[in-house]
This record gives sequence, C-alpha cells and structure tokens, in this order.
Amino acid sequence: MRKAKATDMLNFMVWVSAVATPPLIALTLAVDGPAEVWHTLRGLDLTAVGAIAYIAYLSTLFGFGVWGRLIARYDAGTVAPFAALAPVFAIVSSALLLGEHIHWYDAAGGAAILGGVLLGAVQVRRGPQPPSPAVPTEDPGSRTAVGTAA
Repeated sequence: MRKAKATDMLNFMVWVSAVATPPLIALTLAVDGPAEVWHTLRGLDLTAVGAIAYIAYLSTLFGFGVWGRLIARYDAGTVAPFAALAPVFAIVSSALLLGEHIHWYDAAGGAAILGGVLLGAVQVRRGPQPPSPAVPTEDPGSRTAVGTAA
C-alpha cells in the first residue's frame, strides 16, 4: 500500500477489490461448479445480503481504507500489531450482536492479546533505546609515541 502511494486509500481499496473479483468468480465457478453457484445465489435472503454488505463495505473497504491510511502515516511496525485485535473484536461483537456467551478462555485469550498489543505499543512509543556505552578496547598496535606523528 505504501509503494502504491495512493492519496485516497478508500478509492484504492475499491479498485483493488474490483480487480480481485473476476479471478475469484472464475475460481469459485471452477471449484464449486456453475450449478452450485447458481443454487447458492438463488438461496440468498435478506440476512445473507446484509452479511455480504457488512463484509464488503464495513470490514473490507472501511477496514482496509483505515488500515491503508495508518500504514501511510505510521511505520508498519507500529500499525501491524493492532491486527492481532481482530479476534477480540470478533468475540465482543458476537456477544453484543448475537448474544453469544464469552467463556473464561475467550476472556483470558483476549486479555493476553490486549496485553501483548499494549506492551508492543508502549515499546514502540518509547522508540529505540540507545546502545549502552561500550568499554573502549585498545589495540596495542595502534599506539603512537607521544610527540611523534602517526
């Protein structure tokens, strides 16, 4: 994304998605066959259309548009750890939107992920630490006598 030097990341993501669509359609037809694809398309209901719209617009275009802006503005090492938060958002979203229960191991895993991302963010924010002062070592062959030119 940085090498593309796109000024409008949302527009860039729309075009990237549009370029990927024909090969993905061809692959789906080759793997599943036209009959299965047609059967699936005929079975779409409003919930499925809403899920597709969510995936296409919110998570893909909006998500990658924001991601692209962050990558363009900040170093990839600063931004990339936040991708680890995806499972945390998935668990919390499924609990809020679908009424799913959060188990203790979900909470423990989410806390570990949050802790790791926060730890990484604090270390990145501090920046690289200067190297500790090294003890100078003398090379006996490099000494010159006082008052002589080297």
